[in-house]
Amino acid sequence: MHLSVDIFGNCAILFSVMRDTFDNLSCEEIFELNAVCDEWQADAIEAQEQERAERKRKASMEMTWFIRKRRQQGDWS
Repeated sequence: MHLSVDIFGNCAILFSVMRDTFDNLSCEEIFELNAVCDEWQADAIEAQEQERAERKRKASMEMTWFIRKRRQQGDWS
């Protein structure tokens, strides 16, 4: 399972939909936009950390299986 969030893609879509520049946004709108982007970035980081932890868990399981199998075969003492 691949978990990731395309933060740059989401922001690019948001900016293209808005069809406006920061010069024309009020301070409140800029604050809200930054809050949304911060939330998306936090989600992306969390998804990456979960994906990294899952890969590490799988690698550990594979290594444990490999070592156990080698010991069963008598290759290692």
